[in-house]
Amino acid sequence: MSRVCGGEEYEKMRYADRVLLCTHGKFGEELKRSAEMIAGTLDRVKVFSLFPGMTPEELSDKIRTELDSCAAGICLVDIAGGTPFNVTARLAAEYPVAVITGVNLPMLIEVHDGMDEMEYDELARFAVEALSSSGRVIYRKGAAAHE
Repeated sequence: MSRVCGGEEYEKMRYADRVLLCTHGKFGEELKRSAEMIAGTLDRVKVFSLFPGMTPEELSDKIRTELDSCAAGICLVDIAGGTPFNVTARLAAEYPVAVITGVNLPMLIEVHDGMDEMEYDELARFAVEALSSSGRVIYRKGAAAHE
């Protein structure tokens, strides 16, 4: 059941109207809470958590309900190959959604802040750039920092 859009519906799809934060356990909830300490309320970020005993189908059904009401989305997941990743990757075949792995605090804030300025495919690439630019190596005893 693929969603094919044209005309006005396609124009709505060009920009992500939702960030879906899909993680193991309470990681996503706490990550969103931490991001809100820095960036304020993140109303368009929806958290989906996989808990012990929960089936992939249960997680998929919850995410699918959100995707049914969204023009286009960005799914930020914690681990490539994990259940949240596998579920969202399958859903990406049916919905206008980009799945990005390795979510961290800077990525979440940057993606949220860029939602109104970038088309969703550009925003997905920006998320990966935010991830790679957020890592640093700091050396001890006066050695230069790695940029």
